[in-house]
Amino acid sequence: MLAAAVVLSQNIFGAFYALLSRRLAVILPRAQLQVSAVLYIISALITLPFVWYFGDVSVADLKQYWPYFLIAGGFTALNGAVALLIFRFMDAAMGTLLMTIHTVMAVVAAMYVLNERMGPQELLGAAITLGAVVYALSVHVGRRERRNWTLGILFTLLGAMLFSISVTTEKYLLGEVGIASYLAWGWAAQCLCALVLSFCFGARQYRKVFARQHVFLLWSAGLTRSLMGLFFALSIVTLKSLCIAVVLAGLRPLFVSFLGAWLLRERKFLHRKVIASITAAIGVAIMFW
Repeated sequence: MLAAAVVLSQNIFGAFYALLSRRLAVILPRAQLQVSAVLYIISALITLPFVWYFGDVSVADLKQYWPYFLIAGGFTALNGAVALLIFRFMDAAMGTLLMTIHTVMAVVAAMYVLNERMGPQELLGAAITLGAVVYALSVHVGRRERRNWTLGILFTLLGAMLFSISVTTEKYLLGEVGIASYLAWGWAAQCLCALVLSFCFGARQYRKVFARQHVFLLWSAGLTRSLMGLFFALSIVTLKSLCIAVVLAGLRPLFVSFLGAWLLRERKFLHRKVIASITAAIGVAIMFW
């Protein structure tokens, strides 16, 4: 019962984070790096006090593996900004569904970098997941929407590459350091890299980001992102399996489809989105089961 509640909470908060990201991407279309940096900082402020639940944070781990933390933090920060770009051009459900490609790319990267075996089961799951995305996008739309979808797909492929590098590095770190050190130093590196990037490229956008009407939206997105991450970590502990946690997290596009239709009124192609989301979840399940 506890495991089911944790998984359900993780998917719900993840879905709301996707909806809030979509909203932020629309109202701040040129401030992806700045919004991403603010969200990382808010998430760190909220979640870092809970890190010690998973054990002690070791400074020795930082001294020994700081280059890996910076690599993972840098690519994760870039991926966060790219995700906002995807939501700028795609609605919440389509964007979340497209980002299931990140999981496929991460598995392929692990196969080549970490020498993990990718057998027929993983290949079948990847094919089903990619097929679900193709099915969702294989509809006739106008020229402007097709252009937006094309840009969304291109940014998704870029994000998948960034995600695969960051998650492969993080998986290596998880094998070398404790969960508490991984979370504390990992979040710190993400915040640092996100801040550096946001001040190097488009620092003027912070004036718009910190406008009074955006404060509630930013804090809500940061809070839901924090809770999504915490419940995902708790699901790993509760289920005692990273694979099962990833499989159940794959249900998120389905939640986003219904909540997006209800709250953002993004009801276009809802039937296709639901079918594609269920199919993608099945593909992810086959890959990791």
